[in-house]
Amino acid sequence: MRSTAGHLALALAGALVLATLVHGQGRAAGAAGAPRVGGTEISSEFSWERSADVTLDANTATFGTAPFFITFSITYHGLKLAVPPESVDVLLVRESPTASDVSGDAGPVVAFIDALPVPLTKQTNEGPDRVKSVIPFEVFQWMVGGETLEFEVFARRLVLAPGQMRVLKQVATDWAHPSKTGVRD
Repeated sequence: MRSTAGHLALALAGALVLATLVHGQGRAAGAAGAPRVGGTEISSEFSWERSADVTLDANTATFGTAPFFITFSITYHGLKLAVPPESVDVLLVRESPTASDVSGDAGPVVAFIDALPVPLTKQTNEGPDRVKSVIPFEVFQWMVGGETLEFEVFARRLVLAPGQMRVLKQVATDWAHPSKTGVRD
């Protein structure tokens, strides 16, 4: 079963790359005029809801002084992660929009993994300042496994700093190998 899931994730990643190449033929790789906003901090949250026996493990990258946030999170039953997660929630937030930012929609979201544009599919659009997507865990590993990671959203280019990338690479390793991080059933 795990092998089938792995093949499915690889096929999905391949399809994302192919879709990106086809999609990218019709537009330049990113908005040339989108202001770049550098990553400033990364923080972690680990919480357990006792009544539901559900754990949230989240890592939030902060950008600029506006500020903008990208949260990568997993949710699972129990207090300890027993197996690698199947998917990762990606939440993109614009905390304080300016008057020029206010529009009816957050627009498309594109991740740039080592400059390769990969469109993210919006799962929900909770208004113009919050966009949520769910990606397979293998795609998350691929995203943070590169040298650079940027997101084009809210008419900005959010650029993760090297320190943020190091933390997310470690998070991907920890989530992929829960038994090596001291987390067991």
